Amino acid sequence: MPLKHIPFDLKTILITALSLLNVIAVIGGFTLRHFYNETMSFREETENSIKKLENSLYLSDLESEKRFVTYTVFHEYKERQSELFQHIENELFRHINRQSD
Repeated sequence: MPLKHIPFDLKTILITALSLLNVIAVIGGFTLRHFYNETMSFREETENSIKKLENSLYLSDLESEKRFVTYTVFHEYKERQSELFQHIENELFRHINRQSD
C-alpha cells in the first residue's frame, strides 16, 4: 500500500512512529555498546587482578622455597661446623694425650 493513498495524518503518525523507533534503536545501540565496553573493561580488570594474584602467590611460593633452602643450608652448615669443631677438639685432645705420654 503506497504512502500517497494513506491520509496525511496517518502518514505523519507512521513517519513519527518510525522516527521514534529509529531513535530508540540508536539509543539502545549506544546503551548496549556502553554496557559491552564496561563489561569488557571489568573483564580485563578482573583478569589482570587474577594474574597479579597468581604472580604474587608464585613469588610467595618462591620466597618460601628460598627461605626453606636458606634454613636448610644454614642448619647443614652449623651441623658441619659442629662436626669440624668436634673433630678439631678430638685431634687436640689426642695430640695433648700423646704429648703427656
